[in-house]
Amino acid sequence: MARLKSPLPPQILRGNAVEECVCRVLRESPTLMAADSRSSMTSPLAEDGSPDWDSQDFWIGPGLSPLDSSSVPDDRESLHSWASSRAEAHFDRCWESAIADWESSPNKIGSADDIDKQEGRDMVEAAINLHLDEVQSCMESGGGPTLDDWRSGKREDWPAPDGFPRQWDEPHPAAGSGPITWAEAWEVARPWFVDPDAKSFTQTSAHPGEWFQGEYDMVYRWSGTPKIVDLKASIGKGDRSGDYLDQLRMYAWLWWETHDREEQVEGLEIWYLGTGTVKQVTLPSEEEMAALDSELEGLYGKIHSRDPSIEECPPEPSPLRFFERGGVPADTPVHADERARCTRCDYRGICDGSDHDIELPLETRVERFGHAWP
Repeated sequence: MARLKSPLPPQILRGNAVEECVCRVLRESPTLMAADSRSSMTSPLAEDGSPDWDSQDFWIGPGLSPLDSSSVPDDRESLHSWASSRAEAHFDRCWESAIADWESSPNKIGSADDIDKQEGRDMVEAAINLHLDEVQSCMESGGGPTLDDWRSGKREDWPAPDGFPRQWDEPHPAAGSGPITWAEAWEVARPWFVDPDAKSFTQTSAHPGEWFQGEYDMVYRWSGTPKIVDLKASIGKGDRSGDYLDQLRMYAWLWWETHDREEQVEGLEIWYLGTGTVKQVTLPSEEEMAALDSELEGLYGKIHSRDPSIEECPPEPSPLRFFERGGVPADTPVHADERARCTRCDYRGICDGSDHDIELPLETRVERFGHAWP
């Protein structure tokens, strides 16, 4: 079955650059990496391009010596200054890499010059501030229920990327005793996230039936129960803000399914980095997740059993939704015109339910090798 692909606007590169930079900062340690260091806490990769967690070789963390205690951040302000400096060290390379990746796509539209680089840098700063809110909550909670295990050197089966291999039983160089420090809280609160060195789609979570997979942006676990966070490099005003709610609820379902239906997430959050605000998403119930599982499996079976006919796919667009900054529903939640979505749909030129007359360049001239001919 042939697949149609939507155009890729340059906003895509902004999101990719911002997320990569944020993850590179989160992976580093204020106890091991100076604010002005030219080094990076890179991760060795296995043959499939995923982090080589079970190898003891080529991990940066074990070879680093702790900084002098006078250089380690000891409050939120100094920790923010350190994280911002690390973002500055990474951002330009992340931006250029995202541009190169976007420009290599045959589906790209527009120009990289259409995107404000400083706006992307400001979004990284917003993410750092929101993460520091988590670090502060961890501090105020005394480190949470996992602090003692972390101080003893115990690691998760799937550790948050931090420059160390999966099996590393020695205590982290930041580990201390007594009340938790800000440097410790940075380590303990660090979420799981997609390692920025890994190849694309090598860290997805797959449904036990192997018919669905998804990739979380960040999973916070310091409180003892998981919270899934999705980063959005936008202000949240578009129609897609409605889709994001469904996306996060599907992540909650996927977590439940991949944990034997025994563990549920405690929270779902969308971080709108254009506004620096958090959108809380209502958690689905077990009944809702079970129903979603049946619905999606049925849809998967229908799609893969045969090519559906056009009669089975009637052009019935959903209402065009309106949101204010931060993904807040507008006073007028949907467009009055039931077909309003059609005016901006990428497929309106080929859809049976559309009156749009697509203009093709070859209708008025003949081209050969991309040039007018003869």
